Amino acid sequence: MSQWLQNEIKIIEMQSKNSSFPLKRLMTSKKKLTIAAEFLEKLHLSPEELEQFDAEMMAEPLVYIYNGKRGESSIYITKHYMRAAFLYRNEIDYGIFRLSDIAKTYCAQSKNPSIIKPKGRFFDVYFFDANGKRMGGVSFTKEEDFKTFNTAMETYSPNTRLNVPAEEVKLK
Repeated sequence: MSQWLQNEIKIIEMQSKNSSFPLKRLMTSKKKLTIAAEFLEKLHLSPEELEQFDAEMMAEPLVYIYNGKRGESSIYITKHYMRAAFLYRNEIDYGIFRLSDIAKTYCAQSKNPSIIKPKGRFFDVYFFDANGKRMGGVSFTKEEDFKTFNTAMETYSPNTRLNVPAEEVKLK
C-alpha cells in the first residue's frame, strides 16, 4: 500500500477525533479513503512508480486549486499525477489519476442550482482515457479555477486534448 495513503488515513482518523476539526461530522466510518485505494490499485503502479507516487504526493504540489466551500474538493497536480478530493457519502476521499492516462477532457457547464439568488455556473470536467472510457472528473464553481486547471493541464499533461466537443465523448 502507498505510504502516502497510509499517512492520509492516519491524519483523517486523528482529525475525526479532534472536536475542533470542522469536518468531524463527515469522518465517521471505520473505512477511510476506500475510493482512493481503488484508484491506486487501478493504476497498477510498479514498486518504482509507487515510490515516485508517494514522493510526489508527500511533496508540495506543482499546482493546488482550493475548491469547494471548505476545500473538500481541492485538486493537487504533481509532475505525474493528479489527486482530486471530493465528498462521498459525507466523507472525504480522492480520485487519483496518472496525468499521462488522461487522453482528453470534456467540460459541461451548468447553472448553479442554488435556490436563493442563483448565480454563476458549474464547470464539470470529465476525463477520458485513450479508448474513450470515462475515468472520472472534477467540478469547479469558479471560472478562474477552471482556467487554472486547464493551464495546469496544458503545462503538465501537454498530450491531453482539453475541452473536446460533446460529439467526441460518451458520458455514460
